[in-house]
Amino acid sequence: MTLSFAATSVEWRGASYPEAGQHPGVLAFYLIGNLYMSYATAHGAWLCRASARQTYSGARQSLTVAALGLIVCLLGTHLPRVLSTTGRLLLGTDPVPGTAHWTPPLLAIGSGLFFLGIGYPGLRTGIIKARL
Repeated sequence: MTLSFAATSVEWRGASYPEAGQHPGVLAFYLIGNLYMSYATAHGAWLCRASARQTYSGARQSLTVAALGLIVCLLGTHLPRVLSTTGRLLLGTDPVPGTAHWTPPLLAIGSGLFFLGIGYPGLRTGIIKARL
């Protein structure tokens, strides 16, 4: 990512995803970033799900919800953006049009589910403690 940022001309540095257009340096930056985020969310979802299978406590449901949130982020945001950015970079055309506009709500939903799943056990414990 650092190399693609350094290779990008100064006027294009800091361009947002919708503003990336067809500029190769900006597209390379977003492609590398979204590839990494695809890997990170897929691996995180796998770890949450694997941990959920190994526990019999109340955290099982929470970890499953967290994994679901990461899968929504992966399938709803990062993979479509990888496909879109790759198409624009290599083919000059966007195979998944409009990703800058329809993926952010899916990212918000996935992130919300993830934080709900991670935060639920602590919230539940706090409520129980407050009742005592």
